[in-house]
Amino acid sequence: MSAWILFHQQLHCRGAQHYGFPDSDRNTIKATGGGAFKFADLFKEKLVPSEAFTYMNGQRNYEQIDHDDLYPYLLVNIGSGVSMIKVDGDGSFDDLLEMSHQGNNRNDDMLVGDIYGGMDYLNYASSFGKAVSENKELEEYKPEDVARSLLRMISNNIGQIAYLNALRFGLKKIFFGGFFICGHAYTMDTISVAVDFWSKGEAKAMFLRHEGFLGALGAFMNYQLVEEFPYPSHLPGDDHKKPDKKFKR
Repeated sequence: MSAWILFHQQLHCRGAQHYGFPDSDRNTIKATGGGAFKFADLFKEKLVPSEAFTYMNGQRNYEQIDHDDLYPYLLVNIGSGVSMIKVDGDGSFDDLLEMSHQGNNRNDDMLVGDIYGGMDYLNYASSFGKAVSENKELEEYKPEDVARSLLRMISNNIGQIAYLNALRFGLKKIFFGGFFICGHAYTMDTISVAVDFWSKGEAKAMFLRHEGFLGALGAFMNYQLVEEFPYPSHLPGDDHKKPDKKFKR
């Protein structure tokens, strides 16, 4: 890995000298798989001196991030939808999954037995129903119980929505992929139960051994070798000297 980083740094340096790129110009490196996570800190240290920048009047101004004075902040993620998350500290989705193992969602979720009694106590009436109806402060609820309830609510909704889309096209097999699953037994069980319940046993939820790499594998299988490609575009306002000839692979 050290040799690859050195090669990349030298390659970027030669590109700046040959094509006249500014020293502050930034390359794009796409990484997938376990190595992308394993070496993330090394990449940031050696190749990403400045990640954040402001953009005003066509100018990008990179700013150094002080990790000692980073939290809290608001993360707005714009993709297929828009999510806004207040980040209070360092953590990961794996930490949330591990925390959910210790939780009991029945302390937060309202079950049928909580309403009528004498019925199947395991049937869910409302996710976080107890949290809404009880006069408690947020601090009184255990984080591990909240994590368990949140995971179940999301997984159950995914299963239901997936089945409704499968029903629309008359499909019986539903494959679930993505790192949200992470081989987590409780997540897979909740999705499977949701699909089985809403389909009355007619549809089947199936999971993949390498669910987190499905997108990367698809991109690799659809990759076509291109002999030449034009100089990549940049944000408006960037002052770059374009090379006289096209890059070649």
